[in-house]
Amino acid sequence: MDLQMPEMNGIDALIAIRSEFPEALIIVLTTYAGDALCKRAMKAGAQAYILKGNVRKDLLDTIRAVRKQVASSAGFGNVDVMRRAFVRLLGITPRRYRELTEHSTGERWHDD
Repeated sequence: MDLQMPEMNGIDALIAIRSEFPEALIIVLTTYAGDALCKRAMKAGAQAYILKGNVRKDLLDTIRAVRKQVASSAGFGNVDVMRRAFVRLLGITPRRYRELTEHSTGERWHDD
């Protein structure tokens, strides 16, 4: 989620999403590492952040890292929520998401 949005700032959007969907896993986009908005987003419940200039390079690795962290600490229920959210947000098929995540981890997803 971009922290700088025209209609609603990213912090308010993050808080609204987390209040309605507490299991949602959110990665925020920011311009500068360590900026105040990024710190506020992490305190508000974001799992990670990516610098806007590094999205293409870091997005999949960040998704995998958050997925691995959640899987190791809270079980696979939240990972399924994250998978469905990213499929919807990225506009990719569930199969493509599995292909992207399996490529580096070697893990296999099971269809719902």
